[in-house]
Amino acid sequence: MKFNKLFLLVSAFVAFSCVTYANDNYMLPHAFTDVVCDTCCTEHDQYGNCTEWHRGVDLMTGIGTTFYSIAANGVVYDYQPNAGSYGGDGVPGKVLFVRYQKPNGHYFIVQYGHIKNVSSDYQVQGAIVPNVGTFLGEIADYDPCMGGGGSCPHMHFGIWDSDDDRPQNQWGYGPNMLSWTSPMRFISANDIDVEFNANGGENNFGSKVGSVHIWDPNPSGPLFVNGFPQQCYIQDYSGGNFGSSAIVFDAFAGARRAYTVRSGF
Repeated sequence: MKFNKLFLLVSAFVAFSCVTYANDNYMLPHAFTDVVCDTCCTEHDQYGNCTEWHRGVDLMTGIGTTFYSIAANGVVYDYQPNAGSYGGDGVPGKVLFVRYQKPNGHYFIVQYGHIKNVSSDYQVQGAIVPNVGTFLGEIADYDPCMGGGGSCPHMHFGIWDSDDDRPQNQWGYGPNMLSWTSPMRFISANDIDVEFNANGGENNFGSKVGSVHIWDPNPSGPLFVNGFPQQCYIQDYSGGNFGSSAIVFDAFAGARRAYTVRSGF
């Protein structure tokens, strides 16, 4: 089975049949229209070495878009109502940090940045965020954009993947990544594992073929073409009862969750 041959069927199923916002464990924080600079390098030295990293991903959206907790049983780690450059380039704004526990017992901290109207329940350190999908607040304007150019509302969505405390500064950018990780790959890898275990594990899927990769035929174009999502994260498998198969993490359609793709789908 070639994955590309099944992609239109998968895309149609994802785009039109699924309206739930998350699977059993993690979800993306809000609806968005574009993904910009997922842990990308933003500055290089004269030798081509990266000297500044974007420690997260920018999820572009409209002002006032509601955002939600990406996981259950979180604890507010920090809330900063006047953090530097979180309202625009050089303009203070709001940022919220929530610590969550992974199924394996380790912890990670999520950064929700460039926000407003944060629920008063979650402006206090130590407050419990009970559920996946708990309302946390809204996306604020971001004006001016970095380097000028007017308004560009978005969330800076970051994940500190460590049991250690988050650094006290340089949350958005820094000379290295430390324990900041790609939020899109973090969530896709987790949800792929959930889907894998829920559908028979190694008996049905067999072994991984390579690592998670991105299927993106048109990275400079719109996210949807005729209703089909144009970017997905994919883990391929072979050697199990499903034969050649894959698990697809749908990053952009309404469900934002993982699906099994196999012969006979």
